[in-house]
This record gives sequence, C-alpha cells and structure tokens, in this order.
Amino acid sequence: MPEGEAVHFYTNSGVRWQVVAFRAVRDGELKIIQDLCEQQPVLLHDRFTKEMEDWELEFESLKWFQFKDTTCLFIAAAYCQAAIVEWLLENGVDEDEKCYMSQGPLDVVGNCHWDDADAAVIERLLKRPKKAPRAPREPKTTCKLTLEEVSRICLLYTSDAADDTPCVDLGGRRI
Repeated sequence: MPEGEAVHFYTNSGVRWQVVAFRAVRDGELKIIQDLCEQQPVLLHDRFTKEMEDWELEFESLKWFQFKDTTCLFIAAAYCQAAIVEWLLENGVDEDEKCYMSQGPLDVVGNCHWDDADAAVIERLLKRPKKAPRAPREPKTTCKLTLEEVSRICLLYTSDAADDTPCVDLGGRRI
C-alpha cells in the first residue's frame, strides 16, 4: 500500500484512530505508527488509550486493564516491539512516564509477549543515558505572498482607520 493508505483504510472503515494506533503498536507496524503520528501528533507523548472504551481494549488485549491509561512506549514495551520502542525514543518520548500501577515501560517489558532478543534490546534502550531529542524536521509547507496581496491587506487596514466608529487607538492609528 502507498504511504498513509493503510491508516486511511482503517480510519475510513469506522475504526477510531486510537484503536488503529493500539493495534499498530501491539503488532509492531512501524509504518502505520509513523503515518498516524503525522496525523495525530498527540500519539507520541500522551496517554491516548484513555480515550478508548473498555470494550475496545478488551477486544484488543487479554490484559486490557493494564492499558486503560497508557502511552505508546508502555504498550510497545509490554509487547516486546523493539523497533517501535527505538523509534519512539528517537523521537523524544519520555521513557520515565509512569502508567498502570505506577509502572514505567522498563517494568513491563514482555508482560504480554516475550521475546528474549527483543526484550534485551528494549531493556538496553530504556536503560541508556538520556539524550536531547532531535531537532524538528523542516516544515513541508511554504507561504508565498505577492505584493498585490500585501498592499490589499494594508489598504484594508488604512481604510478602516478613516471610519468614525469608536475604535482602539494604537500608536496614533485608529483601527
């Protein structure tokens, strides 16, 4: 599927983005997580599962009660998804965030799915010294104003000043 198409498929089929995010983190679908984070930046840092209904969590996980108010990092650690954990940490997620029963991601590594190799990688990633987050990427949008548009804005500003209605006076100009 082309970039972002999988996310649109799920969200357009009536499934809420929180459910799609939970499934993607649980199943290790890094591309879907990256696409979702473009659309829902809150996904990186907030406890997105608090917006999910209990029945949605029950359907997605046997240990659903652990995920009632959690972050992506917590879920990824519990399901031993090393690639997701690494990507989240590279993007500045707080590894000390406490979730279920005041546990952090390091406390729940492998609780829902154990994989020796991935568990060792996740523990190493979560125990390494903290480093500053990466700088934000370059914006994809640009703004282009022409001289005609700027002069039209200035003309509107000065024509309002000639009005006799009570206005606020800013530096001798009435607006």
